[in-house]
Amino acid sequence: MARTGEGNEEDAPKPFPATARIAPWSRFEEAALDAGVRRRLFSENRAMIVLCLVAADTFPPARVNDLDEITTVLEGMVEIRRGAVVVTLDPGQSIRIPAGTPHSVRACGARQAEVLNVFFPPASSPR
Repeated sequence: MARTGEGNEEDAPKPFPATARIAPWSRFEEAALDAGVRRRLFSENRAMIVLCLVAADTFPPARVNDLDEITTVLEGMVEIRRGAVVVTLDPGQSIRIPAGTPHSVRACGARQAEVLNVFFPPASSPR
């Protein structure tokens, strides 16, 4: 079997389908989610990506999602709280939050945080 890059047709890059949506985040409308939290949302089929800007020292209310969530900090530092448990994430760090888990996120320090959330159906849900 030929290795990638050695001319094997099976390894040749496949074009994106004509329905692929490629756009910069600036093309997605920014909307308020909670006091101090703004978001831009991209949704496709059963998954969703949300870019959130969390103002410094903002305390948004706890929320519960119907989908599993992976949260990655892009800029700033955040605390994610589940009841009495608090986890602090720095840029480049991620956490998985299972569907149905009440949690809140706050930006720490004097600067806003930029957080990327990826939502997807729980593994136990029918596909």
